Amino acid sequence: MVTPRVSLFAIDDLDSFDDEGLRTFLAPARGGVRPQDLGRALVGSDRSLVRRVRRSLPPAAAGEFLAAHNVQPDGDGVARARRRVLEKLFWPLVYWLRPDDYEELVRGEEISPRLLAALDI
Repeated sequence: MVTPRVSLFAIDDLDSFDDEGLRTFLAPARGGVRPQDLGRALVGSDRSLVRRVRRSLPPAAAGEFLAAHNVQPDGDGVARARRRVLEKLFWPLVYWLRPDDYEELVRGEEISPRLLAALDI
């Protein structure tokens, strides 16, 4: 399934996340992006972004990321990996980079009063 408006973003938009954001959004154990997809998706990206992404990953994931990043690039494979990464990170990207769009997309969503009470806000 294609996420609406995912075409608003490019892979280099990951550079807009601060280091904590990268660690949070990319953490494979938390349902983040597959390290192999990240590695392929960042082929041709700025080296400083590649280093930041690698440093944000746990050691095992960083190894998988580098192995995928260092494979001979396949244009279609890179494009597919970029699409998967952007699909996975759509909500953090739209929240981070396009807050007005985020507000528009979530407008009208209701949160259960029981859930709010359980959060102890």
